[in-house]
Amino acid sequence: MAARAPLLPAVDFDVGAGLLLAEAAEQAGPWWLLLGGDLPGPPGLGAAVRLIVEPGRHVGAAVLASGRVRDGRRLVQVTGRRGPEAIAAVLLAARDRTGRVPRLAGRLCGEGLIGRFSARVTAPAPMSVHRLRMLLHRAETNRERRPIVSVW
Repeated sequence: MAARAPLLPAVDFDVGAGLLLAEAAEQAGPWWLLLGGDLPGPPGLGAAVRLIVEPGRHVGAAVLASGRVRDGRRLVQVTGRRGPEAIAAVLLAARDRTGRVPRLAGRLCGEGLIGRFSARVTAPAPMSVHRLRMLLHRAETNRERRPIVSVW
């Protein structure tokens, strides 16, 4: 795994998450990580992995990513202390693990990305798209290697 900028935590993928990310990254065209387990993806979306974010318990702890398939959907549950930092860390770690730059998609609601990702999972407070993009910019200065964040 490549060295991560100090502002982002390390990411620990379980076997299931690693397999789901690898399968999605092998598909032709851009590969997507969708924020939220029940949100529809952008039009024309092929295979994607859905990220479900839960607040972590310990400050400074690694982000944990565990994968499973439920109702035909590839889900990676991300547990991290702070939403934007955890998501940025997962995007960069997924890129490093697969060798392909992922795109993150989410639905914009009010001042930030939607704060309710599924009925049973609590999400961090609504986060700013700007904050997430700023974290990615600081952690990866090469625009071609930086994950893309899209909202609709």
